[in-house]
Amino acid sequence: MNTLTLIEPPPTHVPSAADFRAANVHFQAVRQRAGVGAALDQILTLLSGPQWRAELEHSLPGSVAQMETDATTFFDTDIPALLEWQFTAADAGHITAPVLYVGGTDSGPMFAEVRKLMMEWLPQAEQVVIIGADHSLAISHPAEIAAALATFLQRHNIRAD
Repeated sequence: MNTLTLIEPPPTHVPSAADFRAANVHFQAVRQRAGVGAALDQILTLLSGPQWRAELEHSLPGSVAQMETDATTFFDTDIPALLEWQFTAADAGHITAPVLYVGGTDSGPMFAEVRKLMMEWLPQAEQVVIIGADHSLAISHPAEIAAALATFLQRHNIRAD
């Protein structure tokens, strides 16, 4: 059996999508004007606050250096692809697998819109919202995500072959 787990997908299809797209265009412009490091700092400060470097290094040593290494690909390849991506209610209707949606309470209104939309488009989805987690929840709350995923997979009888 296959399953689908969504950990805060991007807000590209919600009412505030224009704001999300404009922010990403801005980050790409910062990348071109001031460099990858400046753009990375701006986006992560917006998502996780001004102490993002210290918080990420505390949670996952070496993560900041890895992010800096990967940032060029993120800004030059991933963001343009993300902004072109199309996914509709009709596309969601083709998903028949069990779905787990994981989000954070502190990820902001855009990601709350995504959670609401995914629950509408994927009515079979189960939802786990991690209290106190922002959009970096995969780094800041790995145990909670692992527990939610293990419970979900066990309930849907998923096992390694």
